[in-house]
Amino acid sequence: MSSTFLRRGAVLVTVAALALAGCSDDGGNTSSSSGYATPGASATPSGDAATPGVPATFATTATTCTPVEGSESKLVSAVTLGGDLGTTPTITVDASYEVPEQGEVATLCTGDGPVLEEGNVATYLSRAVTIADGTELYVATAPGYMSVAKGELDQGALAGLTVGTRFAVTFPNDGTPAVQVYELVDVLAQDEFVTDAKVGDAGLPTVDAPQGKKPTVTLPEGGLATTAPGVTRVVLEEGDGDVVKQTDTIKAFYLGVNGSDGKEFDSSWTRGDEPSEFPLTGVIQGWTHGLEGLKVGTTVMLVIPPALGYGASPTSELATETLVFVVTIDSVVAAK
Repeated sequence: MSSTFLRRGAVLVTVAALALAGCSDDGGNTSSSSGYATPGASATPSGDAATPGVPATFATTATTCTPVEGSESKLVSAVTLGGDLGTTPTITVDASYEVPEQGEVATLCTGDGPVLEEGNVATYLSRAVTIADGTELYVATAPGYMSVAKGELDQGALAGLTVGTRFAVTFPNDGTPAVQVYELVDVLAQDEFVTDAKVGDAGLPTVDAPQGKKPTVTLPEGGLATTAPGVTRVVLEEGDGDVVKQTDTIKAFYLGVNGSDGKEFDSSWTRGDEPSEFPLTGVIQGWTHGLEGLKVGTTVMLVIPPALGYGASPTSELATETLVFVVTIDSVVAAK
């Protein structure tokens, strides 16, 4: 049985078939209002990324985005973008544009930055508005994260696109058609995204995890210190089973607590003695990337900043929380 907290969703509104990554249970992974930015110098904000509703500007390796010409897509001609690269795009939409029943996805312009390759992590900015009158549904105030996979753009696959590229998604939005625009800001390798730490490292919580029992988490005196902008991972006990891949579905026991006060917000243990089952492509990014590469049987602590947790859902009670999870990987579920 899946936890409602871990499930990946859309940004604020359901984005048709485009499963853009790292979402919270109520919202997507487009950004965080917590001030956490993408790891690396290329994501240093020049604006105030902590101010809700105020898009910041982020350095990007792209210098131009060349408009797509000759496209037969009505979406391409209906959407006009504004704003410099590295800034959440502004959107103007021709109100006469009619959204197809299944929505539509189209590249609007092509950036001149590095090519995204399978296995990378892309960072992005996003804005969503209604088509009829431009009412703003969502605006990114910091980059979000998504895994790069091969496939088609309308299925959320980004391999082969370039940094600086902007694309749009339209969807019915429960009778109020909307458009969401994304800009690919940067690209990171997997090893830039997860920081492995050791038990006892200063500033990190301590964990008591008896085998087969619910663990306890103790925050450092004075609260949880600021961690790396990516996932901080501490292996408490290494397993000897199969290595977990991002595309796997796993069964796991877990406990989740707030980094601010240690309060429990979710736990598989509250639902009995059986592990919960999750596809790692369908949970928050902190899990997707933090569990990849670990072996079945491993117990690990993940410290996850808001941008990789629930930061993109401003109405979530966990939107500004750094999260602490203790996870024991029970098994990998065979494909059906």
